[in-house]
Amino acid sequence: MCAQSHLPSGPGFSLGPVGIEVPAGCVANEVQAVRRLVRGYNRAHSSVADARELVVVARDAQGVLVGGAAGETWGEVFELEYLGVSEPWRRQGVGSRILACAEAEARARGCRRVVLDTYSFQAPDFYPAHGYREVTRVVGFGDGAAKHFFAKELEG
Repeated sequence: MCAQSHLPSGPGFSLGPVGIEVPAGCVANEVQAVRRLVRGYNRAHSSVADARELVVVARDAQGVLVGGAAGETWGEVFELEYLGVSEPWRRQGVGSRILACAEAEARARGCRRVVLDTYSFQAPDFYPAHGYREVTRVVGFGDGAAKHFFAKELEG
């Protein structure tokens, strides 16, 4: 536990102490809970009512997932959070097909642009090859790694 804190007291405050911790082990449930909390707040405080998950998957002939993309469409923007392809399937056009499918679905939902980020050891050359422009870069992730932020305007 990081800290035990008492919330402010007085009119409108009736909550007790709050324990703050960094959970050990599997935290998938906590990550999903925090994501729901933030997205729920965003939806309640934005005029955008049609925010929703966008997921694209690629499967081999046996139905095994070999790649995919996940993100959220939010108004006119598709925020691509993840795009990955299993090692044996890389450099065979699978990632390009996944990205094209995700962009097409985002376009169908009314999105006009895509935003994403990737690390320098992941795919910083992949996205410019698909029409993305680098917006900014943050360094300092160790071993000279940087995080690249990209955007693309979707056409038609």
